[in-house]
Amino acid sequence: MTTLDTDVMDRIRTELAAIRPDIAATAPPDATLKHDLEIDSLDVLELVARVEAAFGVVVPDEDWQHVATLASLAAYVSAHS
Repeated sequence: MTTLDTDVMDRIRTELAAIRPDIAATAPPDATLKHDLEIDSLDVLELVARVEAAFGVVVPDEDWQHVATLASLAAYVSAHS
């Protein structure tokens, strides 16, 4: 992971901590949000909205539905910011 990727992941974890502080620090990057981390759909939407605001990116509906892990969200942000 590059420094940029690490910075993006750290910021995503900060945003996740606002929603699910119980898992933010220990969630593996490749764990699925809904299945492994048991984050419900509303929390996923809130996470995406918080990440959009934090990074100044827009994740269209058709894209956020395919963001399955913290790593895939970080990769999306890195590619679009």
